[in-house]
Amino acid sequence: MKSWKKYLMLFASVVVLQMTGFYALEQYLTPSGETSSFSAVAVAKVSVPIEEHLQPPDTALLYDIDAKGKTMAYYTHQSQVVITNQKKQTLGLFDLEGAQYLQWMDNGKTLFYFVHHWGKYTFGVYKVAEQELVPLYDMESGNRVSIEQLFKSQYAQSIYFLYTEDGQKRLGFYESMFGFKSIGLNGFEPKKTWFDEKENILSIQDEVGVVHRYQNGREMPAKSSAQN
Repeated sequence: MKSWKKYLMLFASVVVLQMTGFYALEQYLTPSGETSSFSAVAVAKVSVPIEEHLQPPDTALLYDIDAKGKTMAYYTHQSQVVITNQKKQTLGLFDLEGAQYLQWMDNGKTLFYFVHHWGKYTFGVYKVAEQELVPLYDMESGNRVSIEQLFKSQYAQSIYFLYTEDGQKRLGFYESMFGFKSIGLNGFEPKKTWFDEKENILSIQDEVGVVHRYQNGREMPAKSSAQN
């Protein structure tokens, strides 16, 4: 009788040990509430903020944004040009009395400016990386001058710009070795313009369909039809 009880107690102990082991194993393999929460955070999608569109302040008198929309220059009532990016970082700040025109010549690296100060018109560039203001040419003129369009050749390192002087349309051309040239448009009104940077040819279509072409500051033979 005693032997039977002994085996019964031994069997019961084995069963209890097995049940305890199964429970411990189940607890080990089943993630706790804290672990599940950590896993959910780990696989959650991260929200990436969208870059803001550049907008000039309401007080800006002039402004221009580069072709990629990442760098802006604007002119203030304090006669200063401020250059900023989408992260609202100030990349440049300089005085520019009498500014009348601003335009990026590339993607936020070189800014063209045109000013009227002390009775003369001056155009030049501001190099953002070097924080350097570089005047290029003084246009001695007693008449009112205003720039309408600017064209820049990266290949020839030259500038064309359409401008009005005392009501007359003219074309300005600047190249570092040869300086500045001004060409009259002989009274015609530009209706369409396009620029071939590689050939350094500016084409201007007039109101009757004639295409006038200019290269290196000189007019080329005219064409009677517009660009295809």
